[in-house]
Amino acid sequence: MFKRLVLGLAVIMALGQGCVFTPATYTTSTVTPTGDPSPEGPVGFKEGFGKLPGAAPQASLAPGPRPSIVLGAELPKLPPDVTVLRQHASTPDDILLQNITVALQIPAETLGRDPVGNALTLGWRDDLGFRWTYDASLNRMTFDRVAQPTAATVRTLRDDDSLIQTVKTFLDGRSILTRGWGKPELSFSWSKWWAASEEQNRCMDEKSLAAVRELGRKGDLDVANAPLLPFRDSGARCMDHEYPALQSVDYAATRDEQLVLNGKGASAFAARIVVDVATGAVANGWFELPPELDRSNYPALSANEVLERLRAGGLNPIEGSSPAVTITLDSFVIGLYRHTVRVDDQSRSYFLPALWARGKVRRADGSTTGYATVIPLVRDDQFSG
Repeated sequence: MFKRLVLGLAVIMALGQGCVFTPATYTTSTVTPTGDPSPEGPVGFKEGFGKLPGAAPQASLAPGPRPSIVLGAELPKLPPDVTVLRQHASTPDDILLQNITVALQIPAETLGRDPVGNALTLGWRDDLGFRWTYDASLNRMTFDRVAQPTAATVRTLRDDDSLIQTVKTFLDGRSILTRGWGKPELSFSWSKWWAASEEQNRCMDEKSLAAVRELGRKGDLDVANAPLLPFRDSGARCMDHEYPALQSVDYAATRDEQLVLNGKGASAFAARIVVDVATGAVANGWFELPPELDRSNYPALSANEVLERLRAGGLNPIEGSSPAVTITLDSFVIGLYRHTVRVDDQSRSYFLPALWARGKVRRADGSTTGYATVIPLVRDDQFSG
């Protein structure tokens, strides 16, 4: 078996002004710790992980003015305790390390008495032309097709459902489990972008075509700034339209059916699969393997403490502005904030229940932009840092 693997192995031993709080009639729920016993020993129902490693997640605020924050919806009524999830370590344990040393004829004495694996990578190539890599520290698989895409742009679009189905067929054909993944969505929908442009009677001119080609050449999948096309009746010299050949399908990360969030208030990803529209086939991507979780309840912040952190902008404050800038928050959902720390030279992930607040920022010039932030709900005194 090992002769057929190209094996790369690394195992190292060792709310300002205008803020109003109104309790809502709905509540969050806690999850009773269930499932198989943890490989790290028994986990108690309450504070079963001891002090959570690292410092309590908070934004570092510089002195200065703050925007006004207005609540346009009710905050949820928060419970006194929330359920923290701890993801099992995916790095190799001592038994796997021993098996590896035997298989690769590594001197067993190099392990010592109590080896602690903190990294493991495997790489191989399959018979269908894909290279695969497994990284235990991230619990993640990455892959790419050996034959690289030859076209940066295409002239024919595929609709979003077709691209998503291509990805689903690829995953199902390799028995890749999607537990812990949310609903698949295009990172940027070129078909919707073009449909909206056509509806407004716009077309591609030389400048916008060059911009699209540059996006295709760079392989830019998120497309923060798609070109704005000129109107056909504006005297623009319309040209044959093109679109980037590589388009990605993203899956949001979930744990216990709750969305996982980062500090900017955006969804964390569990997978990104890239389709080459020129060939109609999957080109590359990455995905997390199904996580195993431990659960335990921890004391939560009070409603007043949550409100105070909303005033400060949570983990995503807007600094350097003035009260003339107004943030209106009109959506509040309970999600999970991913708290990643180093423990015994290993990367460990804890998922903290958090208030996900979304709305809009209105600036002094009248312009508006979307805004989101998160407030982890576990009390500060439950952290070791």
